[in-house]
Amino acid sequence: MKIIIADDEISFCNMLEIYMKEWLFDYEVSKNGADALQRIYHNNEPILLLLDWEMPGLNGLDICNHLNNNPPDYPIYIILLTGKTNVEDLEEAMEIGASDFIRKPFQEKELHSRILAGKRILELQDKITKHRNALAKTNKNLEHTLEVIKQDEEAGRTIQRKILPKNNTTLHGCTFTHTLLPSLYLSGDFLDYFKINDDCVGFYFIDVAGHGSSSAFVAILLKSYISGYITRFNAIGDQTLLHPKQLLKKLNQLILNDDIDKHFTIFYGILKNSTRELIYSNGGQFPFPILLSENKKEFIVQKSLPLGLIDNAEFQEETISCGENFCLYLFSDGILDIINHNSLTGKQEILFNAVSARSTNIDLLIKRLQIDRVDKLPDDITILKIAKGCK
Repeated sequence: MKIIIADDEISFCNMLEIYMKEWLFDYEVSKNGADALQRIYHNNEPILLLLDWEMPGLNGLDICNHLNNNPPDYPIYIILLTGKTNVEDLEEAMEIGASDFIRKPFQEKELHSRILAGKRILELQDKITKHRNALAKTNKNLEHTLEVIKQDEEAGRTIQRKILPKNNTTLHGCTFTHTLLPSLYLSGDFLDYFKINDDCVGFYFIDVAGHGSSSAFVAILLKSYISGYITRFNAIGDQTLLHPKQLLKKLNQLILNDDIDKHFTIFYGILKNSTRELIYSNGGQFPFPILLSENKKEFIVQKSLPLGLIDNAEFQEETISCGENFCLYLFSDGILDIINHNSLTGKQEILFNAVSARSTNIDLLIKRLQIDRVDKLPDDITILKIAKGCK
């Protein structure tokens, strides 16, 4: 990683240079925006840019906007240095590409911690970028769609929510609603849903072991893997997306090959509109999903180990009928930590009864389970509801 300082104030640059030498960072100094851009595009490694907001010529926002529209081939993390306090100005900067900001004057320790946070994110982004490039080389017709997500720890929760799918989305008549309640700023839980073709909708529900930034980074990495298979399906007709057990097997190998040292659970399902069926594989997700339909009310039980533990693991794939109208609920295991009962069976029963009413929405469910009364969650809690023909 290289740090580029872009500031027209000589005394301020001198102070930053002293810090860089003290912290043993590789760095360069630019006195204006044009020179900073030239240095960025002539580098071939991840860059952390310490960027002054107000400079003559190209200012900080101009540079952010330019890099957002013309990103380099390697990760870049931008920390804006500013005396501005207007919230609207700061929001605008974040929207057009800034990763973080720090107000002048600032303490040496504060700047150091922000740089270390950016360095961690750049390392993850660099790893994702290398994986994306490897896929592109072996699949020449695959469009380059892997999104490099900029995160910072202080605003992590907001940024993570931005990459979640749009809430209350209807696909092929199925309405998807969700809530994510992190125990820390960043959550190891993640979910997504998407239209596969004119008949099928896919969705997945991930819970990475642990919580906080390390688990959140793995969740984002898994999103990038699955996004790659979505792109492969659209670009070259790769059928992995249509076979849940194959997808789980490949995800298991990818996470093991990358030596992440994290395991995770996942429920991946396909809702087939023409046959009113759910095709699914469960990779250790617990509690089991709950299906409510016109004729039945049940846990969807399929036992399996989490992913990221055993090499060449095999997974089951099953198909069940959902009927014309149904509600399907999925929960991360953090929900069990806040249900007040001595036994696991008792906790499951309380959860099952809480969603037995077909009119149960997520807000009502949170109140029934008294989640809203918990000051500090012991673990991340994520809830996904998929409804067709019911409220």
